Amino acid sequence: MLDRDLYAEAIADLLAASEAGEVIVWRAPRRSGKRLMIWVPVNLAARFRALAGREDMTHTVIFLEAMRRYCAKYGLAVPF
Repeated sequence: MLDRDLYAEAIADLLAASEAGEVIVWRAPRRSGKRLMIWVPVNLAARFRALAGREDMTHTVIFLEAMRRYCAKYGLAVPF
């Protein structure tokens, strides 16, 4: 599995939960690090940006929550 496939699956799962009406608990990330870019399918990116606008959250917060939920789904340890 490529990184972008993993990211896309994690984001798609989060978007599906949000669109189904699930209440998402947004966690604040640490204020350190370096900006980087990820690649996901165009239609997923549009839905991702729409969620960010609806929830008034940064892309970082949404991406980290998607990854946290993805890791929990598959029983992976998450240090954040």
